[in-house]
Amino acid sequence: MGTPGLFGFRVNGQDKITHAYGDGYPSGLGVQMMDFIQACGSVDVMRTLAESITLTDGQDPDLFSAPCGDLQWLCNKGKMVDNSSYMTNNIIHSAYIIDLDECMFTVYSQVGNRTAHMYLGTYRVRGLPVTYMQPLTRILSMTPEEAHEVMERLGTITNQIEVLTLSHYDLTCGEGSGMTQMFNDSMAGDG
Repeated sequence: MGTPGLFGFRVNGQDKITHAYGDGYPSGLGVQMMDFIQACGSVDVMRTLAESITLTDGQDPDLFSAPCGDLQWLCNKGKMVDNSSYMTNNIIHSAYIIDLDECMFTVYSQVGNRTAHMYLGTYRVRGLPVTYMQPLTRILSMTPEEAHEVMERLGTITNQIEVLTLSHYDLTCGEGSGMTQMFNDSMAGDG
């Protein structure tokens, strides 16, 4: 069983987000998303692709064979299963959203989501913490190696947070110890 993730677009105030059943980690789906952004070459191309996608209810046989996490394949088909309601599903590891309304690429993660200072971005009202946010133009200017390195670093940080979170709950059997402050301090970073 893979690590569940979400990916897709926000365009013209509409979410076009679908579920990936494979590697939802930054080193998997995150790298695929960076590759997609760079392959498009411009925000205008991404906007055109996103606007052309029709959302379906999941019963479309054309989408049964969709390669996991392949946004280009879905764009070529012109449709994707509407899984935007999963944005608040706590089994989703990460969500990778190309927000064309804000011209940002944002990664949301359930990992370590108890730290309120991380709640930013379009989906902050749904309680999803941002673990990475970058203007699309910045990603377009990166080399493929730089883009992959960003996701690899994000994956390392995410794994460290998972270990710290598990350690915190293993040691305290819940919240309420000095570990809570250590966890919050570790999330604050260098400030």
